[in-house]
Amino acid sequence: MAKTGRGDIKVNERFLTCGLCSQWFTQPRTLPCLHSYCENCLSKHIHDYIAKSSVKKGSQTAHPTEYVCPTCNKAIDVSKFSSQSAKNWTTKFPLNTFLMDLLDVELLMRGEKTCGPCTRSSWNACVHGPHSA
Repeated sequence: MAKTGRGDIKVNERFLTCGLCSQWFTQPRTLPCLHSYCENCLSKHIHDYIAKSSVKKGSQTAHPTEYVCPTCNKAIDVSKFSSQSAKNWTTKFPLNTFLMDLLDVELLMRGEKTCGPCTRSSWNACVHGPHSA
């Protein structure tokens, strides 16, 4: 992040972009390796990973006990919830509120979102919270 004039912070858009869909994050979830993905993208990726990694043993299916991060390939232990659906796996990873706040700040700075308390759409005109001018 580079600092610009008047106290504004310029955020590099790649920090706001999901590595799976290449769009701005929606409900970013963070894996233990600290890579983040949109909740829906991660859910789909986990579902596909389970489908490829599950092993059929007779009439039962053994689900993987590890999930591999799509960015760094770090194995993540998921044995505690591997018997649950992929949608439930996703909710086990924390919501990245820092990224959500960065997205809000960027949208405020672009005038594409208003500040809830004061309904101002200008970053510099708002007097609330950490984005005071």
